Amino acid sequence: MLKIKWLEACKTTLLNIYVPTNRAEQEPFWNEVDAARRGKHLTCPEIVLGDFNVTEDKIDRVPAHADNKTTAEALRNIRQSWEIQDAWRHMHPNEQAFTYWAGSGDQQI
Repeated sequence: MLKIKWLEACKTTLLNIYVPTNRAEQEPFWNEVDAARRGKHLTCPEIVLGDFNVTEDKIDRVPAHADNKTTAEALRNIRQSWEIQDAWRHMHPNEQAFTYWAGSGDQQI
């Protein structure tokens, strides 16, 4: 987590996060992140970015499919408790676009 002071009175808190790819570790990871934040008495971040390895909406997968329900709910719960939103999804609720596509094995899409 990084707190950036810019201009005279503006501060922004940024959290860059990489969630494990192991599905069994993802839900506990989100809970640990919030517990660590609270334990260190840190404010909720205003900007969160990184690789979450889970999506809340099936439109964000190719082919479209839902991710693990409890993991997606853990992400949604933390996002709501921190009062942040997926700005791109909010502005483009029905659009499908990706920054990275990967196939399985040696095949990359």
